[in-house]
This record gives sequence, structure tokens and C-alpha cells, in this order.
Amino acid sequence: MGLVVWDSVGDTLPMWTLWFALVAQGAPTILHVGVHQRAGSTLDIAVDGADGICSVTRTQVTCPASQPVTFRWGPRDSSWVGVGALTLAPGEIGTGWIMGAPEMGEACLGRANEASTNAPESLPGVIRDCSEGVGLDAPHVTSVWLDVLEDHALHPDPEVRMAVMDAMVPLWRHTASDPFPPGSPSLIPEGLIARWASDVHPRVRRRLANRLRESRDPALTDETISALGSLMDDLRPVSRAAMKSVDVLATDERSPGLWAWERAFKRVSREGGPGRAAANTLGHLAETLEPSASVVPADAVGQVLSYHPERAWNVWYAWRDEVPFHRDWVDVLFRETVGLNGRLLEYWSQKNPDELKEAIQAWEPGPQHSERYTQACATLVAAEVLPSGVAFCE
Repeated sequence: MGLVVWDSVGDTLPMWTLWFALVAQGAPTILHVGVHQRAGSTLDIAVDGADGICSVTRTQVTCPASQPVTFRWGPRDSSWVGVGALTLAPGEIGTGWIMGAPEMGEACLGRANEASTNAPESLPGVIRDCSEGVGLDAPHVTSVWLDVLEDHALHPDPEVRMAVMDAMVPLWRHTASDPFPPGSPSLIPEGLIARWASDVHPRVRRRLANRLRESRDPALTDETISALGSLMDDLRPVSRAAMKSVDVLATDERSPGLWAWERAFKRVSREGGPGRAAANTLGHLAETLEPSASVVPADAVGQVLSYHPERAWNVWYAWRDEVPFHRDWVDVLFRETVGLNGRLLEYWSQKNPDELKEAIQAWEPGPQHSERYTQACATLVAAEVLPSGVAFCE
């Protein structure tokens, strides 16, 4: 059996020694592997046939080899098994997982098969129950259970498709119930997200649009972005959910910020929720984007002000350092919206006190001031004792 050395936390041998072993003893054979976090780690993987020292990270085992190498689960615990390409030739790269033994999912396989045949209406409930029992949230994930999900991912009943989607969400990485370490090979069938994104039923597409905001699997990034691109142009409930997911992914730097900016800017003109969600995204992207020829904050504020003026308060505050005080726009905010952003008023009270005073006093020049005017003045009470010395409301 080949020796194993851990090299991502602390080396037990210098890395130059590992390099020499790989070069001198044979071509490296690489297993990209996901080990269920309740089973153990890659340190528990045994290697047969390696020529010498194997390098181990959390999701990869690399061994020098001049003959076929077999990777297997080392501990004598029959509840965990290796699945995938576990015997590799010299220089070959394989993919595998350590997950629950197949028999642990056979009861659910039987229940799913029986429901499919005799009581199709009960199949969504079976999938949800099994997800909690031997599924992704449970101590074991089995290849049998994954086969059940894949077999029903495109089931004729949209309720079944949505149940499968919900059951697969933990595999999209880093949700609280994710059973495999970051960087593990993906278990989501290639093309499945794209198929769901073009599903004939709008409820399935909307569910996907909401669920994709939880995707952190780099292997799914391109497919996720492509799916969201089409979902943003879908029916209003689907589009709104997709735009919110784009917002989450972009501000968390899980999708290209410029890509999100361009698509949000184009969609601000849409009515209702989709347009408001796009406006929110333009504001949130201030956390991750810098102004450039493609990212013009003043254009974003102007666009939002034209279509969703209520949202312009927050978008302008997000880009307050890049978008100067614009009296015409401020007048629109005071006269055509019903909300306020107190932090933006306080910012202007320090940066543009005289201009803000003129705008405030021109807003409702008569003595019968509205409650909103009074709220704005109350927000600025503290600002009146600051260095500007301006009494904004008289």
C-alpha cells in the first residue's frame, strides 16, 4: 500500500521530496474525491499499487505509479464505500466519492419504485421523507439514493421535479447540510440545471430561480449563470426570483459582477417586482464593483429614478461617493416618492448643506407640512449641530 502525506495543513515531508518521488518513481495518478464529512477524510483512503509517497489534500489524492493504482476506503466500517473511478492507470485522473453503502438506500428505492407504479401522487412525499432519512441531510448519502433522484429529476409531475430539486440543493455546495468538503467533485448531473431552466412549468422554473442563489459549486458556475440569464427574461414571478438570485450571487462574488450589472441595468425598466429587484442589485453591487467605463453609478441612479424612484434613495446612498448632489433629482425624490433614506440625508447635510437646505425648504414652502417632511427634519436634527451649522428646517 502506498504511503500518504498530508500537505494542506502541515507537511510531514518536504514538498521537494514529494516532487522527487513523483518524478523518479512514475507518472502521477490522481483521484479527485469527495469524502462524506461524517465518514472521515482523504487521510482514511488506502492506496494499492502506488510506487511511493502519495500527496493528499482535502479533495485529492495524487500517487506516483508505473502500474494500475486502486483507491479504497481504509477503515473497516461497512457503512461507507467508495464509488466512482477508483482504479486508475499511470497518469490517469479519476473521480470518486466516499458515501453510504448502497443497501442503506434500498428501502427508499423500493418506496420510490412502489410510489411510481401504484401511487404517483405520493412520490413527492417519498422523496422528501427519504431526503431526511438517507438523503443529503442525513448521516449517509448513498449512490442508490442519488440514482433515485436522477431517475426522477425530469419526472412528468412538476411536484416530483421540484421535490428532486429541493433534495439536491445541499449538493450545490456550502449550505448548512452540505455533506462533502468544498472542492469535492460535483454530483449534479451535467445539463440538469439547464433542463430545469427550460422546464415547461413556471413553478419549476421559479423554484430553480430561487434555489440557484445557494449555488457555490464552481463546477456549476457556467451552467448557473446561463440558467439565470434565461430565467431573468421569463414570466414576472420567475424573473423577479432570478434577479434576486443574481443579486445574492454577485454581491457574494460568486458570479461576475459586471455580468450582473449589465443585466440588472437593462432590466430596471421592467414593471413591478423584476424591475425593483434589478434596481436593488445595482445598489448592492456597490460593495463589489468599482466605477469604470462600463459601470457608471450616475447612470444607474438616473435609470432607477426614472422607473422606480422609491428604490433610487437606496441606490444613490450605495453610490453616494460617486454620484454628486443633483438638485433636479433630489426634487424628484422629495416630491414623487413616499419614503426616505435618512443616511443619505445625513450624508448630504455634511457634503452639500446649503444645497440640501434649499431643496428642503422648496419642498413644502407652506406651513402645512406633511408627516414625511417632519420625519425628514427629525432625521436632520443631529446634523444641525455639526460643523455645517445649517438649520435645514425652519
